[in-house]
Amino acid sequence: MSKESRISVVMASYNYERYIEESVKSVWDQSYPNLELVIVDDASTDATLAILKELEKRSPIGMTIYCNKENQGPNRTQNRAVGLARGDLIAFLASDDKYAPDRFKSQVDLFKRDLHLMVVYGNGWSFRGRDLTARLHSDDVKGLLSQDADRVLRYLYTHSSPFYLQTALVRKEFLLECGGNDEQVLADDWVLNIRFFQSLVKAGHFAYIDEDLAYYRLHDDNLHKNFARQIALKKEVIEKYTPKSLKREALANIYRKQAGIALVHGDLLNGMSFLFLSKVNALLSKRSFKDAS
Repeated sequence: MSKESRISVVMASYNYERYIEESVKSVWDQSYPNLELVIVDDASTDATLAILKELEKRSPIGMTIYCNKENQGPNRTQNRAVGLARGDLIAFLASDDKYAPDRFKSQVDLFKRDLHLMVVYGNGWSFRGRDLTARLHSDDVKGLLSQDADRVLRYLYTHSSPFYLQTALVRKEFLLECGGNDEQVLADDWVLNIRFFQSLVKAGHFAYIDEDLAYYRLHDDNLHKNFARQIALKKEVIEKYTPKSLKREALANIYRKQAGIALVHGDLLNGMSFLFLSKVNALLSKRSFKDAS
């Protein structure tokens, strides 16, 4: 990889007029010399697009703005942004999140040393207002990323993805070979990570660096309190991607996780209901395993 390999930061924006300028400026502030920003707005109904057009006029880096004529959803919108990108490497940024300064150096250094390296994950923080709340990738997640691709893929078949794509840097060619975002399902990051590791078990390497590269903003719009919708999204992924022998285990895990979220929010009824469904699916998973053996 040449020293001048271009990085394309791709962003799908929608109705985040409050945060979009801070997100864009976190890309401008990067020290990497060959950088572009590609933003596809998904027919925002607030001032997001107007803000972006003003930012484009004074951008210190190459900046491409495209607006969908009608709302297409995050997966199709992100795929369009990737299609417009001219870089060899792709980085992702949500329009309400931001990057840490100098986030690319260590990742690019790894790509230079290994032509078979396809994706490098990093770490970061969630934050609310001015307060950092938690590391994005816990010790358990870092342990998972130290495993081989087969073990990571099995985990992704049975658990929602714990990997934050805001921290990832990916070869564009690899991303396209994986098929990009699945436009037929609503879940985005989980499926894209599954697709990465479905390819990585066949060829290529992945890596993790324990550096803070991105910040994930917590606010009321991205706290997933619509439990019925969240369960439906996750079941859709399990139905399409999880092997039949692992489906019950996957359902048990997602119900258990949603139970924890519901209980934290004081929703005792949903919390206990999800715990019951988790136990039922766990028992059925064990029975299926015994029958198979």
